[in-house]
Amino acid sequence: MWVTMTPGTEIRHRLPLTGDTRSPPGRRRGTLMQFTRRAALTTGISAGALMGSGVLAGGVAPALASAAPALVAQQAPARIASFPVGYSLGSNILWGTTAEVDQTLDAIANIGGTIVRIDIMWYWVQPTSSTTFDWSRVDYMVAGALARGLSILGIILSSPPWASLGGVKTVSTDRPRTAALYGTFAGAVAKRYKGKIGAYEIWNEPNGREAFTPNPDPAFYAQMVKAAYPAIKKADPAAKVVAGALGPAPTADGLIDPVTFMNGMYAAGAQGFFDAFSFHPYDFDYTLSPSCLWDTTPMRRMIEMHAIMKAKGDGSKKIWLTEYGVPTNLYSQQHVSDMIADTLMTWNEVSYAGPVYIYTVRDGTTDTDSFGAVTNDFQAKTSAYTVQYLQSQGMPGRNEGSVFAGSPDSALGPTVSPVYALGRGYAQECENGTRFLTNNGWFSSPTDVGTLARRFQIVPSTALVNGRQDFDVDGGFAIFTSASTGTHAVYGAILSTYVPSLGLPTTDEYAYQGTTSRAVDFQGGQIVWSPTTGSTLSMKS
Repeated sequence: MWVTMTPGTEIRHRLPLTGDTRSPPGRRRGTLMQFTRRAALTTGISAGALMGSGVLAGGVAPALASAAPALVAQQAPARIASFPVGYSLGSNILWGTTAEVDQTLDAIANIGGTIVRIDIMWYWVQPTSSTTFDWSRVDYMVAGALARGLSILGIILSSPPWASLGGVKTVSTDRPRTAALYGTFAGAVAKRYKGKIGAYEIWNEPNGREAFTPNPDPAFYAQMVKAAYPAIKKADPAAKVVAGALGPAPTADGLIDPVTFMNGMYAAGAQGFFDAFSFHPYDFDYTLSPSCLWDTTPMRRMIEMHAIMKAKGDGSKKIWLTEYGVPTNLYSQQHVSDMIADTLMTWNEVSYAGPVYIYTVRDGTTDTDSFGAVTNDFQAKTSAYTVQYLQSQGMPGRNEGSVFAGSPDSALGPTVSPVYALGRGYAQECENGTRFLTNNGWFSSPTDVGTLARRFQIVPSTALVNGRQDFDVDGGFAIFTSASTGTHAVYGAILSTYVPSLGLPTTDEYAYQGTTSRAVDFQGGQIVWSPTTGSTLSMKS
């Protein structure tokens, strides 16, 4: 909240929290990594608008309004987005009949999906020993996907009892006993499906105990990646290896946040053993653009992960969104549709955008298993029509993204965030700084200045000159920066008292001597503001 005071008194600005302390992000195939947050920014693409657009035709989908048409595959124009879109099937389909598998794959094709993510469960392929295989379930799904023109990402996961750390289990969440065992199986998968499966993902959400028992372990996971990569490449050199598959959970009991987990992987030698990295940016209420404001949201995690990858020489590798969805048991079909549409239309604004796999195609049999684009009896939900429409239009982007793409600052480098609103303007982060569109025109800021601007939710009113950049805030606001003094904000009455001979600030504003007074230290002195006497400037002797 911005408060304008009379001259000589302080303008108080509350710094937004650097950590989002609300419920942590997560996914669904379990409850551990699920979360909720705030109200969503919608895209304005409604089911009614789509139904009236002429791209959908056919019978009746009882899950929607009585006039809702059935899904019919559409011919798409030239593609606008750089990334393909499809669906992650989840494990429920493995228990389905062949007819249900066929209907599920048909739904993806009719919605306009071009890619599919399937579980290749080691637990089922080699249930009893390393010498026997049952490929029947996987064979059927692979053949069905290829028959419908779908490119396949296979997740290699789920240790059988003989190869698991636990030894004897009736479930499959135990990590492998050794990375070598996992690598051997990964090679066998790639050999069987050479030329059929284009990419392989190493496990699923290994940063949570729910999927990686007894506890997440980035060093051991890195060993799995290092074992699987050469085995897959030997069997099928053209196949891509995708590491990560991380959920967006915070560090807690049985959970490691994705940034810490990625750092652990690199520390254990994972560099050079994957072609892309994958992440599950579950956020049930906020989409990618507005969630840029808070440091620990899934979007900010991806910005951090890309920065780590760039520092390690992997900045050109894409981040794949291998699961993203919102459940309709907790939110309306329109809300879910808006969330998915906005994410798809926004994702192309970042330079590292990889494929998007929406989770999932079909609802389960319980109310809580409701992430599907269709109900359990294959009736289309609103999001199915929305995705079909966007695909039929080549997956268009947002106007904000187009405006920023048309006025880049090449010195800032590739984009790392979508465009997001900031007070009296918009911002987009890049590898070397932040680009702003304001009422006063276009401005650029170095990364540290852009970070403070984001946290205060403000935009510049001037260019950065001699380490100072002013911002569009009533009462005055400036951010000062240099390598030797750091980056600090000065505002209100303290800024009004500032003179250039003080040099640059060396501290943030702080409580002065334990009182209600506030102070900022500078290279050449100090300014103290008191609620009774106003601001006082003291120069160093």
